[in-house]
Amino acid sequence: MSERPRYSIFIGYEKDGEIRYYFQDHDPYRTVDNKVKGVDYGLCFHYQGRGFTYKRKAHDAIEFCKKLNAEAGIVT
Repeated sequence: MSERPRYSIFIGYEKDGEIRYYFQDHDPYRTVDNKVKGVDYGLCFHYQGRGFTYKRKAHDAIEFCKKLNAEAGIVT
Protein backbone atom coordinates (compact mmCIF):
# COMPACT_ATOMS: atom_id res chain seq x y z
CA MET A 1 0.00 0.00 0.00
CA SER A 2 1.32 3.40 -1.01
CA GLU A 3 1.69 6.28 1.44
CA ARG A 4 0.38 8.90 -0.99
CA PRO A 5 -3.07 8.91 -2.56
CA ARG A 6 -3.43 7.53 -6.06
CA TYR A 7 -6.08 10.12 -6.96
CA SER A 8 -6.25 13.82 -6.22
CA ILE A 9 -8.67 16.55 -7.20
CA PHE A 10 -7.78 18.70 -10.20
CA ILE A 11 -9.76 21.92 -10.63
CA GLY A 12 -10.73 22.68 -14.22
CA TYR A 13 -12.53 25.69 -15.64
CA GLU A 14 -14.90 25.63 -18.60
CA LYS A 15 -15.07 28.46 -21.14
CA ASP A 16 -18.20 29.83 -19.46
CA GLY A 17 -16.39 30.00 -16.10
CA GLU A 18 -18.01 26.88 -14.65
CA ILE A 19 -15.76 24.94 -12.28
CA ARG A 20 -15.38 21.19 -12.69
CA TYR A 21 -13.50 18.95 -10.29
CA TYR A 22 -11.64 16.16 -12.11
CA PHE A 23 -9.69 13.28 -10.57
CA GLN A 24 -6.01 13.11 -11.46
CA ASP A 25 -4.50 9.62 -11.45
CA HIS A 26 -0.91 9.63 -10.16
CA ASP A 27 -0.28 5.93 -10.93
CA PRO A 28 -1.99 5.32 -14.28
CA TYR A 29 0.62 2.84 -15.48
CA ARG A 30 0.71 0.68 -12.38
CA THR A 31 -0.51 -2.35 -14.35
CA VAL A 32 0.60 -1.36 -17.86
CA ASP A 33 3.66 -3.15 -19.20
CA ASN A 34 4.17 -1.13 -22.38
CA LYS A 35 5.01 2.26 -20.83
CA VAL A 36 8.16 3.63 -22.45
CA LYS A 37 10.73 4.85 -19.95
CA GLY A 38 11.56 8.54 -20.31
CA VAL A 39 8.40 9.47 -22.26
CA ASP A 40 6.24 12.21 -20.72
CA TYR A 41 2.63 11.09 -21.07
CA GLY A 42 1.21 14.24 -19.46
CA LEU A 43 -1.51 14.29 -16.83
CA CYS A 44 -3.91 11.36 -16.56
CA PHE A 45 -7.45 11.61 -15.27
CA HIS A 46 -10.10 9.10 -14.20
CA TYR A 47 -12.14 8.13 -17.26
CA GLN A 48 -15.35 6.17 -17.19
CA GLY A 49 -17.84 5.37 -19.92
CA ARG A 50 -17.70 8.06 -22.60
CA GLY A 51 -15.80 10.79 -20.80
CA PHE A 52 -13.68 12.02 -17.94
CA THR A 53 -15.23 11.78 -14.51
CA TYR A 54 -15.95 15.12 -12.87
CA LYS A 55 -18.11 16.65 -10.17
CA ARG A 56 -19.55 20.17 -10.01
CA LYS A 57 -19.62 20.50 -6.22
CA ALA A 58 -16.47 20.48 -4.08
CA HIS A 59 -18.01 18.29 -1.36
CA ASP A 60 -19.08 15.67 -3.91
CA ALA A 61 -15.59 15.73 -5.42
CA ILE A 62 -13.95 15.15 -2.04
CA GLU A 63 -16.22 12.22 -1.23
CA PHE A 64 -15.75 10.65 -4.68
CA CYS A 65 -11.96 11.06 -4.45
CA LYS A 66 -11.98 9.30 -1.06
CA LYS A 67 -13.99 6.47 -2.65
CA LEU A 68 -11.55 6.13 -5.57
CA ASN A 69 -8.58 5.99 -3.20
CA ALA A 70 -10.32 3.45 -0.98
CA GLU A 71 -10.95 1.25 -4.00
CA ALA A 72 -7.26 1.57 -4.88
CA GLY A 73 -6.39 0.38 -1.35
CA ILE A 74 -5.34 3.76 0.01
CA VAL A 75 -6.91 5.23 3.12
CA THR A 76 -7.09 9.04 3.15
